[in-house]
Amino acid sequence: EITEPGDYTLVIPEESFVFGQSMIGSTEWKFVYTIEAGANLGALPVSITPAAGSTVEELKMIVFEFSAADYPGSMDYDGSKSPKLYNAAGEFVAEGQMGYADATTYMSLYVNFETPITEEGVYTLKVPEGAMVEYAFGSDNPKVCPAFEVTYTIAGAAPQANMIIS
Repeated sequence: EITEPGDYTLVIPEESFVFGQSMIGSTEWKFVYTIEAGANLGALPVSITPAAGSTVEELKMIVFEFSAADYPGSMDYDGSKSPKLYNAAGEFVAEGQMGYADATTYMSLYVNFETPITEEGVYTLKVPEGAMVEYAFGSDNPKVCPAFEVTYTIAGAAPQANMIIS
């Protein structure tokens, strides 16, 4: 799979294909493709619950809602793209498991923590590029959602910035 922006040429050599009973070989064919920067980026969630930047009593589940034009999904098949939660010192706290929050519309995804996070402080959920994807109806080629971060404060700590898109 080629994903880097640039111009690419696919060359099919002469006589790669044979046509008809006369066994006449094909001529050389060239196809030029251009991949534009950011062309395969998917949408970000339109809402997050609890809201980014909010103060909560615990973090157990975070729901990411997508617009009606998007069909969200996850490409985290092996756990390498799992969202991860960090404390204010940048120390790893927990890894989130992803799934569909609404199994009837499939318009929202959740990140769930096995054990609720209840210790006071400021926490940042880092969602890596590709953890969430957007499918077009009838397409097997999803658009990759960019990496983003969501910050929360657990009761008692000073609020921080809402959402940083990288």
